[in-house]
Amino acid sequence: MTLGGTAEISFSRSNVTQIRADLFSLIKLNRSLENDNSLKNTISRAAIVHLAFYIETLSNAIFGEMINFLRKNEKIDKDEKIDKDEILKKYNNESHLPKPIRRLKVGSKVLKKKEFMCNIDGLRDMFTIRNKIFAHPTSEATIYSTEQSKVTKFAYIKYTDFPVCYGEFTHEHLERLFEEAINILHTYCKHMDNALSENLSKLFDLKL
Repeated sequence: MTLGGTAEISFSRSNVTQIRADLFSLIKLNRSLENDNSLKNTISRAAIVHLAFYIETLSNAIFGEMINFLRKNEKIDKDEKIDKDEILKKYNNESHLPKPIRRLKVGSKVLKKKEFMCNIDGLRDMFTIRNKIFAHPTSEATIYSTEQSKVTKFAYIKYTDFPVCYGEFTHEHLERLFEEAINILHTYCKHMDNALSENLSKLFDLKL
């Protein structure tokens, strides 16, 4: 993850574990609220951000294992700096995809020696929501402007019925995205099989 164009943050496994715990806490709290839909929806929006954040940290962990694999098998000195962006470009040139998805696909290509062929449309929508609506929201979301005759919308692929305004996301949207993440991460872990360390494999299980 890059901040300010220069500083790079590497997510350690401990960070992945803590983000997972926070995500689970938010979802459990959300499900325990029966009558306060306003609070449920507020918590849901925070959980959606954590969900995308968690998948991003997992992709970084996968990428870290892949870098270690390349150092060992291509005899790269441990002190030699590796340009992660160049590695990403070398093994995956799908620049239209969010980087976390590309990292997962590269991890499969390098560690498993196979392409990850699962349908990722729902995952792409999740990062569209996180990146274009939640992470960089405008002060107001204009759906239609009579002066400019312009409709503001996002290119959802799977969840075409989802809103484009931050405040319109509810607990129902969270549950659908959470189920999507459970299925994709389970499929990815099963696909990778013994190519992942046991500790990392356990982090792909999002079932409460």
